[in-house]
Amino acid sequence: RRDVRVGGLNRRLTVVQLLPALEAGGVERSTLEIAEALVRAGHRAIVVSRGGRLLPQLEAIGAEHVALEIGRKSPLTFRHVFALRKLFAESNADIVHARSRLPAWLGWWALRGMRGTRPPASRPHFVTTAHGLNSPSGYSEIMARGERVICVSGTVRDYLLAQYPATDPARLVVIPRGIDPAVFPHVPQVDREVRARIAGMRPALAGEGPLLLLPGRG
Repeated sequence: RRDVRVGGLNRRLTVVQLLPALEAGGVERSTLEIAEALVRAGHRAIVVSRGGRLLPQLEAIGAEHVALEIGRKSPLTFRHVFALRKLFAESNADIVHARSRLPAWLGWWALRGMRGTRPPASRPHFVTTAHGLNSPSGYSEIMARGERVICVSGTVRDYLLAQYPATDPARLVVIPRGIDPAVFPHVPQVDREVRARIAGMRPALAGEGPLLLLPGRG
């Protein structure tokens, strides 16, 4: 186990990540990658979501999952603030890491409610990751309120500073997203059966030449 020096003490960290669900996408994949890195380093990784098809992978990593519907856009969702506050306190969370707007608001309110129960030095730190260019609004601004705001690109950082000029640039840290080269190898591994099926559906893509795929948000 590798300890991280926090507040002058060498100890194990507890990090709670908040997101709507564990289905598919960059947010979900990044959540699993961070959880795996934490567990490998000997720390405690907790993920709060409504679950989804990536849940078995998360549990196989050795992370913990707490099932809460924190991504549903409904006033009733705010009742989960109390459950989150209890989780943060009972787990002695060091960091609350929010990756989506509504979960971020719930986490933020839960942390505010801890102000009268724990001294500042013992309360969790609030971190957010801005994964994209959300429409500018007071609702979206929560993603720029983290003590540290992780931006997945320079474009995201510039966008946050342009839309929310009161944001301290020093709190924004760019950590570019990448890919797993084992899943997306630099040298193509051509599957001719798959190419034949693609050509059957899209005759214009038939042939032996390179087929370039540009993955993007649907």
